[in-house]
Amino acid sequence: MKRSRKFPALFMALAISLTVLPFAAHASAPDIPPARIEILYGNRSISSGSQQITIALDDELTLAYRVFPENADHTDVVWTSSRVSVASVDGYAGNITALRAGESIITARTQGRSGRAITAAVVAYVPQRGGTTGRVQNILREENEQPPPPLTANISPLPGDTVTLSGPVPREVLLNAVRLGDRGTPVVLRGYESVSPQSLNAAAGIGHFAVIFETMLGEVVVGRLTLRPEIADYTLEPISLGVYSKTENTARIQRIFDTFYTNTSVVILAEQDHFPVPVEISARVGSINRGNLHFYRYNPDRNNVARISVTDARVDSSNYIHFTTSTGGYIVVSDGPLTLRSS
Repeated sequence: MKRSRKFPALFMALAISLTVLPFAAHASAPDIPPARIEILYGNRSISSGSQQITIALDDELTLAYRVFPENADHTDVVWTSSRVSVASVDGYAGNITALRAGESIITARTQGRSGRAITAAVVAYVPQRGGTTGRVQNILREENEQPPPPLTANISPLPGDTVTLSGPVPREVLLNAVRLGDRGTPVVLRGYESVSPQSLNAAAGIGHFAVIFETMLGEVVVGRLTLRPEIADYTLEPISLGVYSKTENTARIQRIFDTFYTNTSVVILAEQDHFPVPVEISARVGSINRGNLHFYRYNPDRNNVARISVTDARVDSSNYIHFTTSTGGYIVVSDGPLTLRSS
């Protein structure tokens, strides 16, 4: 009797095993995140930002990329330029346009395991060309709008209005400024080109609320970028600090708006193409109707403008505009919707 009772239990266990195993065999495979990117240019493979490519002024080129492992999921990348006034890049196609002499870091970025950013970068070098003011811009056009004839002449720079930045913020300069400041009061630094997220993280550990980076033209503040320490948690790349208005850096684009649009407008250039979190941008704008401000992003590759959303926009008593956005590059502020002049 005891022996005969054991067989049903054994048969039931075998039946359960046979039932479960087929389902286990059909379990879906986990996603394979990208682990590394290489930028491809000609027969060159580039994985670090120490390598350089040269682009002649006014020329264009297209970069390709390769993601490893080759069977990784989510292999699309986004391209950014650290200095869009020197070299702009199409965010999804990798098309680079050389706009003026200088250097810009072109970065390809995708998302790896646990949301970690995977990047590769290359330095785009645009050499000076004698006697030129740079690219001849076509006039702007909004989406689905027929453009007027293009501009046919170069736009001369404004004498003495070139802003020069002095390179990255040394870590100790930032930390000493924070230590010497009043606790909780923003620290102000002037004339630097970029800041690393590591330096910002170190400054945040001392307990300050924000760091203000000012771009100077002589003794005049032409632009200001306010960074809060948490931005360092969202990027592995240095953040470009240059902000310009009413200088040689923005003169060519400003001339286009003044020529072909009826609006009073100001072109502001933030060297960082896109910010990982919203930041406060400030720039001098002069006299502009403050009651109906509209904000646009100009794309020099596609030669069009698109309306952007900003918050906390205001113009102070010294005619500097302040607004919060995650959009960088060429930002156009106009006193109402952009309206083409009648031909």
